[in-house]
Amino acid sequence: MYADSVRDPDLFFATGISVVDPFVYVEADGKRVIVTSEIEADAARRNSTATDVWLGSSFGSRDLIAGGMSWDEASLEILSRVVAECGLDEVVVPPSFPVEAADHLREKGVAVHPDRQHFALRRRAKDESALAGIRAAQRATEAAMARVVEVLGSS
Repeated sequence: MYADSVRDPDLFFATGISVVDPFVYVEADGKRVIVTSEIEADAARRNSTATDVWLGSSFGSRDLIAGGMSWDEASLEILSRVVAECGLDEVVVPPSFPVEAADHLREKGVAVHPDRQHFALRRRAKDESALAGIRAAQRATEAAMARVVEVLGSS
């Protein structure tokens, strides 16, 4: 995946962190890898569900920009380098995956398969932690509504 996790529910669900700038996330061989900047790396290590946090600079991001690439172009190149590092020649992506990123990967020989159903089903499945949060929110809502009924009933 390649997006920011503030606006992309699939990426937020996969990583558990909110990051405003786009970053790379790959699942392969039992690993869940976030590739981000030095600025976001420590927070990603502490707060995400990733098994690994890699730095974009490890894939040459600074050299690409110093060599004249724009930040956006360098980000796409880092995406393709990460996919290659993971040994992937095809990827499954959410329907929100950027067309420009898909085209770039295809130019590098990577097959890109959007799969809406796969990602929708992932977000619908809840683990115990998510269920506990839903139950707590439901209890708080019920308590608030009971108070509303109480206040309205006494007026």
